[in-house]
Amino acid sequence: MENQNIPSFIEFCVQTIIDALDEHEGNSYYGGDLAGCLTDGMRADGTFTYNTEKAKTYLLEWWGEAAEFSDYEQLNFGRRTNPFENVELFLVYMVCEGCMAILAQCPLLEKFWDKKMKLNKKNIRTIKKFLDEDISNDSDLW
Repeated sequence: MENQNIPSFIEFCVQTIIDALDEHEGNSYYGGDLAGCLTDGMRADGTFTYNTEKAKTYLLEWWGEAAEFSDYEQLNFGRRTNPFENVELFLVYMVCEGCMAILAQCPLLEKFWDKKMKLNKKNIRTIKKFLDEDISNDSDLW
């Protein structure tokens, strides 16, 4: 049975991006670096739940995506983080890479992938519009 309190993995990543965009307004980023900058807090803390039991609930809800991420991680980074050793850190890796995979599909960021872009109101609106119109739970990440 689906947990009604936990959004889908893609919905969570999209909301993470949206919540962080306004905080970074006025800064300049390479398109390829934006996801990392938007998820700095959770990467520094090693968690976004601040609660291991809650993290386990997220892992159970996102089990299919976690399995896909584990294969992606092995293929791209040569490691396979064990979610049972540190569930919170595993989820941070997963969400950060999910945000990167979503933003990599944004035409604006693709244009600025290897050059700096000012994160102004217009660019933030463009990114949010892309997230709203082009990303769905059926989007392919890995």
